[in-house]
Amino acid sequence: MLIVCILILGAGILLTDDPVDAHDEEGHKYYTSITVAPGDSLWSIAKRYLDDNYESIYDYIEELKDINDLTSNRIQAGQYLTVSYYEP
Repeated sequence: MLIVCILILGAGILLTDDPVDAHDEEGHKYYTSITVAPGDSLWSIAKRYLDDNYESIYDYIEELKDINDLTSNRIQAGQYLTVSYYEP
């Protein structure tokens, strides 16, 4: 009986026409490289790329630091950074 239930559940999952996609509501996450301009800060860059998929600007800045291996908030003009953004 247990095997039959497992087989039915497995077939139902495999035959579902509408699979669950965690990114359906928020769009697809992309990455691009930017060049830091004179006067740019992590805050100004975050304001440019931030959207509703992040809890706060602080969360986005932490992600910027993580994906760019930054240990501080200091960046320099001419430096390349990878930034993330979402598109539907």
